Amino acid sequence: MTQFLDLLQKSTFEKRDWLNEGRRAVFHDVARAAQAAGTLQLLFCGVEGRAAAALFNFDYRDRIWVYNSGLDPAAFAALSPGVVLTAAAIERAIALGRSEFDFLRGNEEYKYRFGAVDRPIYHLTLRRSL
Repeated sequence: MTQFLDLLQKSTFEKRDWLNEGRRAVFHDVARAAQAAGTLQLLFCGVEGRAAAALFNFDYRDRIWVYNSGLDPAAFAALSPGVVLTAAAIERAIALGRSEFDFLRGNEEYKYRFGAVDRPIYHLTLRRSL
């Protein structure tokens, strides 16, 4: 998890500023729970023995859910390790017989290059009637 979180923090300025110690702790807790449930899929792409990119996914209900990713753009951007790892993750999902590879929300360009299609996201608020 530490290696994944280090790559996550290196990915973009937004992720660097967002990933504080409290959020790191949440990632550790979620990873432990998902591993215990058998749903954690933590994948890495390495270059010359160094971690270059990582995916934090869930394998649940016949679908791979891509929750977050990390990469080291300063060292490996020219090699596109995130693209390579995503392609390998999709191949793995096919080999596992999963019906979907879900990038979840966000409109990052790389998702569309892999064939992502937007789906509506609904927000529902329930209130008790008095």
